Amino acid sequence: MFLYQLAHARIAGWNRRVLTETDALEFCRSRAVRIISDPRIDFGQLRYYKGYTFILISSRLNPEMRLWVLWHEIAHYLLHGYSTTRFSASTVRKKDREANYVAAVAMMPRHLIEGRTIDEVAADFGYPREVVVIRYQVWEREDL
Repeated sequence: MFLYQLAHARIAGWNRRVLTETDALEFCRSRAVRIISDPRIDFGQLRYYKGYTFILISSRLNPEMRLWVLWHEIAHYLLHGYSTTRFSASTVRKKDREANYVAAVAMMPRHLIEGRTIDEVAADFGYPREVVVIRYQVWEREDL
């Protein structure tokens, strides 16, 4: 419930509509979070340097994976303060599980997945299957 309250209050449209890369970039612009694309980055990282916040993201990612990584790092920014993180698709560590939950809901509001299978959602939107599975886990555990 904490994640719902925080994300719902701070991310316009969260769990009400599909949030796009444009939404993610606007969120970052409004909070002076700088985005740096670099092919040397594996996936993504949240970094703090000399009072500035950066999301470093691989320029090699396809658009669907890039969207997941952006929302994942934004979630770390919102939830975990000034801790440097690297993207992980895992839900084992609590911080990554929380970031992935927020990202999955940002990408797939509940109305988008209701009455559909994981494979249908993954195929229709081109999202990595892992993030779709995470979205269904949030629905089952949190009813959102």
